[in-house]
Amino acid sequence: MIRRFNFTERKRIEEERVQIEVLDSRSVGPSSFIATLNFDGMELPPDAPVTIEAYRGRAAIRFRWGTVGMPRPPLDRLLANMPDNPSFRVKVVAPDGSGTLLAMANRIRPKREEHHGSLIWLEARDDLGKEVWNLDFGEGNPTLRINKDIPGIESAVQGDNAFRGLVMPEVLRAVLVRALIVDDEDMEDAGDWNDLLAFVRSFHDTPLVTNSGDDEHSVRMTWIDAAVAAFTQKHFRASDLYAAALRGR
Repeated sequence: MIRRFNFTERKRIEEERVQIEVLDSRSVGPSSFIATLNFDGMELPPDAPVTIEAYRGRAAIRFRWGTVGMPRPPLDRLLANMPDNPSFRVKVVAPDGSGTLLAMANRIRPKREEHHGSLIWLEARDDLGKEVWNLDFGEGNPTLRINKDIPGIESAVQGDNAFRGLVMPEVLRAVLVRALIVDDEDMEDAGDWNDLLAFVRSFHDTPLVTNSGDDEHSVRMTWIDAAVAAFTQKHFRASDLYAAALRGR
């Protein structure tokens, strides 16, 4: 039997509620993507299934994304056999199996990966013991080293929004502390850290100002805390992270 969508009283998901970023492949092979969805205040059933669809022309790939109340990004989000520069749509359907379309966002243009691959490198290691991850500030860019003995961790760090929400703010905090506290770089001319600070200004443009008599270290730490908070607010929702923690108990 062909199930048809009922478009009656369908809600529109505003574009600002959907953040999708295409991650270019580091080697020969298809790209993948990450997505953050915000349904706050839309009064959708928490158990309503969510799908994200990438499409270009007649080519389309659909990804099941859990439910409104419990997002579950799939581990496999490869855009295999998809033409370049796809658009995306998000659909929420009724949880009763009727196929009724409750809400949709269409023609979402994704962002392309800009800073994730160039500012912080990623390396899977087999010598971290019981550590899940750590940071290496050796030669070149900072390297986020993850424990390859943990099943699925490489997919999690690149696409599991709950994992990224718990780890990436602390990674950013550590890198900013290294740049502004340990290396004591100037905000206007930070040398090797200029790209990092340009990235931070894209979501936290408050100047770092020190007045006469201020404790420079305290002022910089306060600015770092505010930058990390702005980063977390833009990319991750605390309610999602809390739900993920409960699922893991």
